[in-house]
Amino acid sequence: PAHILFKSAEILGVTNARRDQLVDTVDLVSKGAIRPCIAAVMRLEDVARAHAMVEAGTVIGRVVLDPRSR
Repeated sequence: PAHILFKSAEILGVTNARRDQLVDTVDLVSKGAIRPCIAAVMRLEDVARAHAMVEAGTVIGRVVLDPRSR
């Protein structure tokens, strides 16, 4: 993962990742070395609206569904 940071590269998204890559990413996030881009945090009940937002292609970042939120 260091080569990404040294090049000041930006990851916009991935469709496939190996387990070791995910572990490295979580480690970097937990250390504060990188920050995920979260566009919205929504209630699980709003899953249809969240899906529509993603399908529209206008969301920059992740749409997170939080089953704990009310």
